[in-house]
Amino acid sequence: MSFNQLIFSLTFLLSISCSQRINSQDEYLSARKLYTSYVIDKNKTKLKKAYKELISIDDFKKHGLTSKNITIVVPIYMKMEKHRELVMLLEKKNALPMYEKEFLINLNKGLELRCSHIDSSNFYFIKNMNFIKNEILKNPSDSSKISDYYLNRLYLEPLPIVIKEIELEKKSPNNKVTLFFYDEILLKSIIEFEPEIKKCI
Repeated sequence: MSFNQLIFSLTFLLSISCSQRINSQDEYLSARKLYTSYVIDKNKTKLKKAYKELISIDDFKKHGLTSKNITIVVPIYMKMEKHRELVMLLEKKNALPMYEKEFLINLNKGLELRCSHIDSSNFYFIKNMNFIKNEILKNPSDSSKISDYYLNRLYLEPLPIVIKEIELEKKSPNNKVTLFFYDEILLKSIIEFEPEIKKCI
């Protein structure tokens, strides 16, 4: 699973929990249900309950962040704005893919500093973009990483500028993905996600 799939369901936290098959043997079931309900009605009380439920789970207390629980831990921690705590979980030794770890660490470090130290915050978003660029060079047709790249751009540039960049990119002779992806997936996802970005006063 790419981080784009994980985060653009973030509606890019749109519920990753919803996209998973939920079964009665899943010890994270209650947290998933609470979070899914929060995604639907935006009731923050449910989000807080989902977080309390999550941190009380024995598997999570014992193993921390794993490939088993990443799709519920990351959305809840990010929506709760517990960026520092999530970075600490990510930096511990685990079996998560390198791309997801690096992307999430940079993203959350940037988010943590966004309203207090803007230059430091931007450093992590730019670091992430450079990291993603290198990954795209390895596979120019990887649409999920292209989405991740422009998601980061939204933290640095206003929506009209990002849309213009996407329009230029899709017309580039070096473009390796379909126009359908740009028009029906990326642009719509970017526009939908932009209001989720925390505005600092």
